[in-house]
Amino acid sequence: MNRHSEEEPDLASQREKIIGLGELSIRKSYYPELQQQQEALKESEARLRSILHALPVMQFVIDNNHSVISWNRAMENSSGIRAEDILGTDGQWQAFYPEKRPVLADILLDQALHLLPELYPENFRRSRLVEDGYEVIRFFPNMGENGKWLHATVVPLRDAKGAITGAIETLEDITEQKNAEIALKESEKFLNNLIENIPDMIFVKDARDLRFVRFNRAGEDLLGFSREELYGKNDYDFFPKDDADFFARKDREVLDNRQVVDIPEEKIQTRLKGERILHTKKITIPDEIGNPAFLMGISEDITERKQAEDEIENARRRLDSTLKFIETIVSAIPTPLFYKDREGRYIGVNNAFAEIMGFTPEFYKGKTVMELWPGEYADVYHEKDLELMKNQKSQIYEYKVMDKNGVEHPVIYGKNVFRDETGQVAGIVGAFIDITEWKRMENALQLARSKINLLNTVTFQDIQNAAFSLMAYHELLRTLVTDEKGKAFLEKEGALNQKIIYSLDFAKNYQDMGVKPPRWQNIGQTFLFAISHLDFLHVSHTLLVEGLEVYADPLLEKVFFNLMQNVLLHGEHASEVTIRYQEKVDGLVLFIEDNGVGIPAEEKQMIFDRGHGKNTGLGLFLVREVLSITGMSIKETGKPGKGARFEITVPREGYRLRD
Repeated sequence: MNRHSEEEPDLASQREKIIGLGELSIRKSYYPELQQQQEALKESEARLRSILHALPVMQFVIDNNHSVISWNRAMENSSGIRAEDILGTDGQWQAFYPEKRPVLADILLDQALHLLPELYPENFRRSRLVEDGYEVIRFFPNMGENGKWLHATVVPLRDAKGAITGAIETLEDITEQKNAEIALKESEKFLNNLIENIPDMIFVKDARDLRFVRFNRAGEDLLGFSREELYGKNDYDFFPKDDADFFARKDREVLDNRQVVDIPEEKIQTRLKGERILHTKKITIPDEIGNPAFLMGISEDITERKQAEDEIENARRRLDSTLKFIETIVSAIPTPLFYKDREGRYIGVNNAFAEIMGFTPEFYKGKTVMELWPGEYADVYHEKDLELMKNQKSQIYEYKVMDKNGVEHPVIYGKNVFRDETGQVAGIVGAFIDITEWKRMENALQLARSKINLLNTVTFQDIQNAAFSLMAYHELLRTLVTDEKGKAFLEKEGALNQKIIYSLDFAKNYQDMGVKPPRWQNIGQTFLFAISHLDFLHVSHTLLVEGLEVYADPLLEKVFFNLMQNVLLHGEHASEVTIRYQEKVDGLVLFIEDNGVGIPAEEKQMIFDRGHGKNTGLGLFLVREVLSITGMSIKETGKPGKGARFEITVPREGYRLRD
């Protein structure tokens, strides 16, 4: 038995040998075919991978671990992420978002479809082309320079048993298409807003039956119907038959001729506004093959404009009548008048102007001073016109004109600007007075004045010489007369003789009062000239009159001289003088104040009377007279014991402030 047992074969060992021999035989029989199938499969996979990689649309694939197993070239170009850097990772989110979050493929792989409304609230939906697939259109701001619109489609990958083993996501760049859609929507929105906000009525009718299909807000307001009431209806539903026939006839004319029809005026009856007048244009809107599809009309409500035009026409007629009336008046005025436009061309002159110059009124129209007068005259006229147009303040000045025969006429010009209805300067209107006769009289008067002044000078000199001789004899008599009564008479005689001498000096100083014309004088300078003739060193002066000028007689300096001489003679302890001014509604008040003893209350009303005061009694009387030549007045308002204060009132046109 033992021997037999040792010789029994090892069944397990034999079975392994048999199996090994079988596998070897099978391999030898089928290996070439298997090898070919494996190589074909590898080649197919490589071809598929190459196709996927070369697709122009973006595509990537993830396995059931969310790792990227395919990342085509389009994904590389769009995301900037190379395939070698992302394959085997779960970094697919980096192509779309700044922070990690599930992409569409991740959600589908996990079947976490409940996250779609939260993560893709815009417009996710099931794919219309692929079963179990989903689609999303979304803007990804982190892709590219300005972001991209992508149409993403994700489909699950399943094994032979139907289990999900991965997901493939395809993304199409629809940025241009989306931008075009957005631009189209914006354009449509803009067009709708434009149509709605145009103040004219815009309507559209169907070309087949002329029923309304579109109306804007202005049309609703004009007709008094809502667009809901208008849509689907035609003109016969809202207007009288005659009016509707007219509208329909014009509509058919537009559709048949396919040309714009302009209706300058058409009347319609509205629900709330009564009869209105419209200016309407109608045009055909063709379909894609050029046949009329719609008719569009634009109607402007010109009712108010027509009324305004009628009013303007009536106003024009009234204006023409008024202008003719004014022209008649202007022509009848004996003073030469003229008016020019802003370029300096004469618009017209009156008969008095034409008569003195020697030409007809029509001769001057449209011409400038450069064309009408010699250089010297033209230059002065032009310069004065430019000055007036710049300053826009009335001008009064003396110059001359030359008539047709070359004769010069001295004249006084008065000119100002006139304005149009908007307030803008439209030109110049002026007049002049021929002062030829005045000049002759003035020259004759001046000659007479000169002779009188000469006579006065000789007379003053003779009287003054006689007065001095009397003073000499008076002094001789004083040595001869010894009785007291005779001495008293001599004293009175001497006082009277002295008063005669003072009166002569005063008359000599004021003999030119009112002879020379007034002029603008600077108050500060005139005051300083006046005190330069007085011993004013111990009296300080404060001048608060910078830039102040008054229109006064040339003897204004004598006014200040007399006032300041009184300060020295009667102010006793006066040591300070102040000159200041204050503007008021009707003019200006000039204050001249000192800190002397002042003037007694009982004398305030008499100091300007002739003969009051010491010496001649004419000083303040003549001060008042000199000031009154140009409309100024003077009064004393100081307090006795605290100083004198003279107030000189200057009319508004009698002063000016210069820089």
